[in-house]
Amino acid sequence: MAQAPLNTQNFYTSTLTSPIPNTAVDGSFTVTSPPSATRGWLVLNKSDTANREVIYFYNRSGSTLFYRGVDRSSPKEHEVG
Repeated sequence: MAQAPLNTQNFYTSTLTSPIPNTAVDGSFTVTSPPSATRGWLVLNKSDTANREVIYFYNRSGSTLFYRGVDRSSPKEHEVG
């Protein structure tokens, strides 16, 4: 019997140091401390049910993360902090 693959959950947390506008499908933003992964899924505003959002980041350069809108849609606006 084949075993189901396990998903990774690393409890990464950081703070935005640049806003994420809701006008671009693809873009970038900076964080105080970058994740160790160079691509993956992030949950933004996990405690705020109205603004909670999952985004995919496909590259990282220093503290800058490059994201792609899920379903090619623009993300919600997220403020610094």
